[in-house]
Amino acid sequence: METPTARTHARPRRGRTRTGVRLADVAARWVITVGGVGTIAAVCTVFFFLLWEVWPLLAGTSLRPKASYVPPQELVGQGAVRLVVDEYQTMGLAVEPDGRWTSFALRDGKVLGHGALIEGGPDSSQPGASITAVALAGTGGGAVAGLSDGSIRLGKVGFVSSFLASADVPAELADLPVGETAVLDGGVVERTPEGQHRLKKLSITFSDPVQVESSAAVVMLDYVTRPTGPMVALMTADGRVAVEALREKRDLMAGKTTYQVTRAELPALPGDFAGERPLFLGLTGLGDNLLLVWADGRMLRYDVRSLSGPRLVEKSNLLAYPGAVAGTRITAVRFELGRTTLMVGDGTGRIHGWFLVETPQNSDGDRHAMTLTRRLAEAGPAVTALAISARQRIVAAGFADGSVRIIQGTTGETLARGVVGDGKQAHAAVAAMVISPKDDGLLALARSGHDGADSATMQRWSLQVTHPEATLRSLFGAVWYEKYDKPGHIWQSSAGTDDAEPKLGMMPLVFGTLKATFYSMLFAVPLALLAAVYTSEFLHPNVRARIKPTIELMASLPSVVLGFLAALVIAPYAERMLPTLLAAGVLAPVTLVVASCLWQMLPHGVMMRLPGAESWRFGMICLTLPVAVAMSAAAGPVVERMLFGGNIRLWLDGQGGTGLGGWVVLLLPGVGVLSALGVGWLVNPWIRHLPSDWDRSRCAMANGGKVLAILVLAGVATLLAAWCLTAAGLDPRGPWVIGPVDWSLAQTYVQRNALIVGFVMGFAIIPIIYTIADDALTAVPEHLRSASLGAGATPWQTTVRIIIPTATSGLFSAIMVGLGRAVGETM
Repeated sequence: METPTARTHARPRRGRTRTGVRLADVAARWVITVGGVGTIAAVCTVFFFLLWEVWPLLAGTSLRPKASYVPPQELVGQGAVRLVVDEYQTMGLAVEPDGRWTSFALRDGKVLGHGALIEGGPDSSQPGASITAVALAGTGGGAVAGLSDGSIRLGKVGFVSSFLASADVPAELADLPVGETAVLDGGVVERTPEGQHRLKKLSITFSDPVQVESSAAVVMLDYVTRPTGPMVALMTADGRVAVEALREKRDLMAGKTTYQVTRAELPALPGDFAGERPLFLGLTGLGDNLLLVWADGRMLRYDVRSLSGPRLVEKSNLLAYPGAVAGTRITAVRFELGRTTLMVGDGTGRIHGWFLVETPQNSDGDRHAMTLTRRLAEAGPAVTALAISARQRIVAAGFADGSVRIIQGTTGETLARGVVGDGKQAHAAVAAMVISPKDDGLLALARSGHDGADSATMQRWSLQVTHPEATLRSLFGAVWYEKYDKPGHIWQSSAGTDDAEPKLGMMPLVFGTLKATFYSMLFAVPLALLAAVYTSEFLHPNVRARIKPTIELMASLPSVVLGFLAALVIAPYAERMLPTLLAAGVLAPVTLVVASCLWQMLPHGVMMRLPGAESWRFGMICLTLPVAVAMSAAAGPVVERMLFGGNIRLWLDGQGGTGLGGWVVLLLPGVGVLSALGVGWLVNPWIRHLPSDWDRSRCAMANGGKVLAILVLAGVATLLAAWCLTAAGLDPRGPWVIGPVDWSLAQTYVQRNALIVGFVMGFAIIPIIYTIADDALTAVPEHLRSASLGAGATPWQTTVRIIIPTATSGLFSAIMVGLGRAVGETM
C-alpha cells in the first residue's frame, strides 16, 4: 500500500489550457489593471484640479518694486496733488488743487506736457476766472472744477487709446520690442504682444460754466453721479455750503450740452464749526448724505436726500474711539469703493473705517449714526496718504516714514508692505498715491527735506492681488459689513452692484448643511432602521420580496425633483398646516404605540382563532396613519391656541404669546426619551417579578400602563421645564436661544425652511439606510435566531437582544452611508 509520504511529486497535469482562455485571462488582467490605475489617476486628477482652483485663495498679495526715479520738477515741493495713471501703466498725470496738471511717462518720469485744466478767457463766466478747486472721480474719468467766480464746470480727465497705422509709425519705433514704451507727440507708444503700436494720450474736456447763485470762489467740492445726473457739493470762500443737482440737456441741433441746476443751501455751520475750513467734504453713495470732517476729528453729517430741506442730523468726533491719543489730528480721509465707508487716517498711524449704522431714532428723525466698525492699522508713523482701488476693497496707505501698506478694507488685514526709494531716506513722507485701474500697479510720490531744500521720489510697484477678501477671519469669523448694525456671519454669492462687499462667511453654509443633515437623519434613521427590522424579522418573506425592491427604487429619485416638490408642493402645504404638523410629530408615534398595546391586549384565544393573525399586523399598522392624521388635524388648532396665542406666525414674529410653546416643542422629544428610560429603569425590574401565570392580556395591560406612565410623565415634565425657562426670561424665538427676550432676533416663518429640507431629504436617504440595514440584519446566521427562540425568547426579544447587537456594525455602516449622502445633498 502506498503511504502518503511515498509520493513526493504531484501527478503531472495532462491537459492544456486553451489559447482562448489564456488570452481572455491576459486581457482581463490588463483591463482590471488599467481600470484600477485609471480610477486612481482620475481621483488624483480631480484632487489636483480642485487644488489648482483653490490655490489662488491661499496665495498672498505681492508688491514688488518696479522703478524709482525723481519726479517732474513741477511736483517737487508743491502742495497736495492727485495722481492718475492709465490702465496700461504707461502714462501718469498729477493734478494740483488749482487745476495745474503735469503728464509724465511712468517708465522714467519724463515730462510729456503741463498746463491748466481750464484756461481763463472769454468762454468763462467772467474773463480770467481761474480754478480754485478740483474733484476727480475714481472711475470713468469724471471731473468737476470750481472756479473763482463761484461757477463750476463738469468734464472728463483721462487717457485715450489709439492704434497707429503702419505708415504712421516712425522709423525709430518700427522695431520697438514688445512691452517697451517710447514717447511720441506728448503721449506714450507701447508695442503690444500682437505687434501693434498703441498710443496713449491725455484727454481733457470740460463743459461750459454752470452758473450758480453764489459769486464767492469755490474752495472745496465733491460730486457723485446719479441716474438723474451729477450731484455736486461745494463750499465757498465765505463759508457757505451748498448742494447742486444737475440735469443734463442736450441741444442736438446746436451740438451743445447745458445743465438745469437745482441748488440747496445748507443751514449755516454751527458756531463752534464756523471760521475753520474742514479737511474733507464728501457725498456718500448716490448723494444721500454730505459729510464735513475737520482735522481735529469733528464731523457734521447733513441729510441731503431732499434738496427742498437739507438738515443737519449728526455731530460726532471721529477721533473719540477707545485708545485714542489726546491731541491727535486727522491727516488723511478717503471714501472706500462705493462711497459708504469713510477711511480715516490720523497722526498716530491708525486707520479706521466708519459707516452709517442703524440706531434708535434721534431727535432729528434720523435712524442712523456714523459708527467705528473697522481698524485697518494700529499705532505707528502718521498716515499721510490714502489710495482706494476702483475694482475691489483694497486700500493703499502711505506713512510719514515712506512706508506703504496694502490693506484689505473689509477685514483690515495687511496684504503687503513696501518702502519708497531704497528705504534709507529719513523723514520721507508719502504725499500722494494711486492704484492702477486694473489693480496691477501702485504709484507713490514721497517728499523729504534735506538741508532746507525739498526733494521728491516717485516709486512704482508691480501689484498682484489674488483674492484678498478670502481669509480665515472672513470665512469663519464674524465680519462687520456695510449696512449691517453689527458683525455677523453672512454669505452673499452675488450682488446687484460692483461696489458691494463680497460676503464669504462659510458659517451659514456649514451650519445650514449640518442643520438640514441633522433633521434629515432625525427623520430618516428611525424610519429606515425600524422598517429594516420589521421586514427582515417580522414580515412574511413573500411580502418582503415585493416591498424591499420598491423601497430601493426610491433611491433613484433625483434630489432635484425632490427639491422641486418640496418648494412648490410641500412647503406651501406645511405653511398652512404648521400647527397640525407639530401635533402630528407627537401624535403619530403615540398613536402607533397605543395601537400596538391594544393589539397585544387581544385575548390569546381570539388570536389563535383569527386566521392569519400575524399577517394582519402590517395592515393594522397602516390603519394607524389615517387615525393619527385625523387626530392631528383636530388637535392642531387647539395646540396653536393654547401654546402660541392663537397665531403661530405672529408668535414667531414676537407679536404675541410667551416662549412656553416654543420650549414645549423643543423639549418634548428629549424629555420623552428620558421619561421612557427612567420608567423602564424603575418599572422593568418590578415587571420581571410578576406572577408567571399572567395571561397575554394582563401582561399587555401592564405594558400599556407603563406606556401611559411615560406619556403622563413626559407631558408634565415638559410643561414644568418650559414654564421654568419662560419664567426665567428665556425665549426660544430667533436663530438662537436668547435671554432676556430680544425681539430683534425674532423671525417670521420662512416657507422654505430647514424642517422642510430635512423632511424631503429624509426620503432620499431612507432607501440607502434601509437597504444596507436590511442586508445586515438578514446576514445574521439563522442558528442564532433558532437558538434564541428555542430558549423561550419571543421574536421581539430575539430581535432586540440577539439580531440587532450582532448586526450593529452593518447598521452603523448604513447610518454613515446615509449621513454621507445627506451631507452631500444638503451642502
